[in-house]
Amino acid sequence: MRNNIEVEILKRTESDKGRTQLSELFKLMKQYIDDNKLTDDDIPVLVVDFDAHKDNPNFIDEIKAIEAYGIKVFGNSPCFELWLILHIENALNTYILPNKTAIYHNDKISNLHTFTGSLASKILGFNTKY
Repeated sequence: MRNNIEVEILKRTESDKGRTQLSELFKLMKQYIDDNKLTDDDIPVLVVDFDAHKDNPNFIDEIKAIEAYGIKVFGNSPCFELWLILHIENALNTYILPNKTAIYHNDKISNLHTFTGSLASKILGFNTKY
């Protein structure tokens, strides 16, 4: 079928929480690929929150290893949570424009969240970091 796109979100167990390093996400993707016998038409993609890995000195090498396995790596900028918010109807007028300065600066407001991360968690009803 032409333009047939199916998105499969990896099921994560309780023991997977906190496994956000690229090497751990790579293991989850490899396991999914092995368990589901992907066809030549399937394109595995890993969407990565680049800002969460900015202090990882091996970031580029890890991405290269993932891509060498046949997995596409897509990242976000400025932050993953903004991408999530953009999937909500009327997000631009309801959430983004009224908070544009705070989203732009995206200051850290707690040990776990930046402003945009906290906003996304409130809007979506779940902690976007897990």
